Amino acid sequence: IAVRTLAPDVILFDEIGRREEAQAVLESLFAGVPVVTTLHAGSTAELARRLNLLGLLKPPCFETYILLRGRENPCKIAEVCAALPGAAAG
Repeated sequence: IAVRTLAPDVILFDEIGRREEAQAVLESLFAGVPVVTTLHAGSTAELARRLNLLGLLKPPCFETYILLRGRENPCKIAEVCAALPGAAAG
């Protein structure tokens, strides 16, 4: 209800990991609000598996995926992807 009432330009989610959080992402997207979120994964394949388990892989819910290098190189981009393995084209 708050998404529709407050009409945000974008919603930021920090670390989705549970179904309830994934549902909130979906509700925001269905309301037409762009979403930026984080999710920990070691590779694009692991990211795809986690998104699939959360119900966020098919249809693809995100336009761009940015993988960071990790603890040894915080905030350094390792890869930018427009699609993930196993994601259906939108």
